Order: sequence, then C-alpha cells, then structure tokens
Amino acid sequence: MYVAVGDRVRAGDPLFLVDDREARAELAVKTADLAVAMAAVEEARASLRDAATQYALVRGVADHRAVSRDDVEQRKNAELLAKAKLESAQAAVESARAGRDAAATGLDRLTVRAPVEATVLQVNIHPGEYAAAGELTTPLLRLGDVSRLHVRTDIDENDAWRFTPGTRAVAYIRGNRDMRATMRFVRVEPYVVSKTQLAGTSTERVDTRVLQVLFDLDPAALPVYVGQQMDVFVETVPDSAPASSGPAAMVPGRDVSEADDRSSPAGLGAGLFAHYRPRATDVQAQGAGK
Repeated sequence: MYVAVGDRVRAGDPLFLVDDREARAELAVKTADLAVAMAAVEEARASLRDAATQYALVRGVADHRAVSRDDVEQRKNAELLAKAKLESAQAAVESARAGRDAAATGLDRLTVRAPVEATVLQVNIHPGEYAAAGELTTPLLRLGDVSRLHVRTDIDENDAWRFTPGTRAVAYIRGNRDMRATMRFVRVEPYVVSKTQLAGTSTERVDTRVLQVLFDLDPAALPVYVGQQMDVFVETVPDSAPASSGPAAMVPGRDVSEADDRSSPAGLGAGLFAHYRPRATDVQAQGAGK
C-alpha cells in the first residue's frame, strides 16, 4: 500500500501494488530473449560481410579459367542467403522487443494508480489480502474530489412534477437547523430510479421511485463530510401545486407527512423538503486478481 485514508493524490500516483513476482520473472525472461536476438543479428551481419567478401573476390574476374562459373554462383547465393538471414534476425529482434515491452506493460499494470487528482476516502485492502478483479460491491479503494461536494437529492416521483430545474435549494445540518447553506443547481438525471438511500424513520416509504437532482455545495460553507445525511429545502414555483397536495418531497428517508409540518426558510417561497447525502466524485480503484 502506498496511500492511507485522507491522503491527497495526483493523477498517476501509485495507490497499491498487486503481487508482481511472476510478472518480474516473465520480464527477465523476455529481456534475455531480446539480448539473444540482438546477438543473432550481429552474427548474421558478420556472416553477410564474409559472404560479400568471398563473392567480391570472384565477381570481377574476367578469365573464367581462373574460377569456375559454379563457384561464382555459389558465392553469389551465399551472399543472398546471408542477407536473408540478417533480415530474419532483425525481425526476431523486433518480436523479442515487443514481447519484452508487453511483459513490462503487464508488470506496470500491477501497480494501481490514481486516474485523477483526488482524496483517498476509503481503503478496503491490506497487504497479503487477495485483490479480486472486476466490478466489486465494495471497492478495494475509493477516491473522491472533495474540493466541491455534489449533493444527490432524491425527490419522490409523486412530487417530481413540482420541481423546476435551476431553482434554489438550501441545505441544513441535522441536529442544528441554524447551520445552513445555499446550493447551486447542477443537473437533473432524467431517469427515475428505485429508492436506495434510507433514513430509517418509522414512516419512511421504501417502495417508491425517485428523481435524482444534483446540487453543488461549497465545503467551506458547512462542516459536512462525504456521506453525511442532511435536510434540503428546494424552492418550487408558487401556487403550482393543487390544493390536495402538500409542499413535500423526499430524499432517502423522509415521509411526505413528516415534511409537510415544516415551514419554508426565510427568503424562499413554497418548496420541497428532502434528505440528501453530500457526495464526492467517486473513483473505485480495482487491481488485477493476485
């Protein structure tokens, strides 16, 4: 392990290393193969020089009585053969070099590196443990950029029609309603999904679907942490709701009746109360299985 929880890393920094003994041995074998191939090239060059010299001795002889035509043809063919062997040896060098580079790449991939500049949020792997490959329920290591927090707010599908993109939202710290901060609208994820974040209240509905809305929260505005649950008030257009509908919505864990009892914050009109959890931009680091 090269990092611990809370460390700040830059793109390309090593995070952890998977057992690389086999890969290092493979790289050593491929490096030796490359050295053998390069030596074979030098040997082929020497053979070509010798064949070219032998052919040059008889190539310019005008008196055919001094050397037979068969001898001339043999020396000519020997030079051509030496050229072909040199080209074959050079191709073998390229093949050996490619094998060495592939082994080096395989070795480098066993060092898991940070894809972006981020902060280490979780470390779920320790020296000596098996590092499973593929998509995992619990990532081996979690990174996130906490310089800005993205707030994923889940609005109950029954109240989704009341939400207007770009409206104002205010976040409150649970346990201290005096600590609040205004958030900036980022985007709406238009695909309505099943509710997964739960607050644990006795009146909470768990069989509903929610519209996910992202807001931007400045970490300096409130002393919050990634994953902390808070209350959110989202302003709606005045008089947009029918008389039978109360000004309430949910983000994991608030029942409509529970939200209805709250009044709008000062300076805001009618709106939706909800829960949210501040989130950093997550990056799950997973290595090859070793």
